Amino acid sequence: MTDSERLLDLLDGRLSADELKEIESDPVLRSLAIRIYGDSVRDVIGDEPIIDDVDEIRSDVIELTSVELIVEDPDLASHLSPPAPIVSSVGQRRNWLIALGSLVLLFDLFNVLAGIGLIIGTCPDPECTASRMKLNILDIHRMNSAWGWSETGSFGVLDYLIIAGGSLLTLIGVRRRSG
Repeated sequence: MTDSERLLDLLDGRLSADELKEIESDPVLRSLAIRIYGDSVRDVIGDEPIIDDVDEIRSDVIELTSVELIVEDPDLASHLSPPAPIVSSVGQRRNWLIALGSLVLLFDLFNVLAGIGLIIGTCPDPECTASRMKLNILDIHRMNSAWGWSETGSFGVLDYLIIAGGSLLTLIGVRRRSG
């Protein structure tokens, strides 16, 4: 049985008492068996620690795993360009929040107070009077009828939500920009 097969059998718990006695001569497997199975294995393989052999094996493993870094060009650092500065787009995102929030806020306030009808004209319907200049955002698809327009100065639920949303976007952008 090879060492790797004995190790697998030890880890799987398939070693008999006779096979455990064979492990007694191998310091690494013996140490693993004691660590894995504890005091119950000490009765079979004995209590004598084999510290010298384990230390020699550990030093051999350390020598095998250590790696030496070989640099062929000692002036490698002189050939490298300096690192590029890190450009953060966070400030630009904050400016967009401020601009978007302000634009939404100003659009809705202009629509409520003066009316978008001053810019694009009102509907051809005879019910659309000169006082119906405010575009109803929810009825934007009915711009050719009186349902799409209402009197300026009248606030609807959607107007309150748009004003609150625009104000919130603007405040978030200003707060993150200063903080």
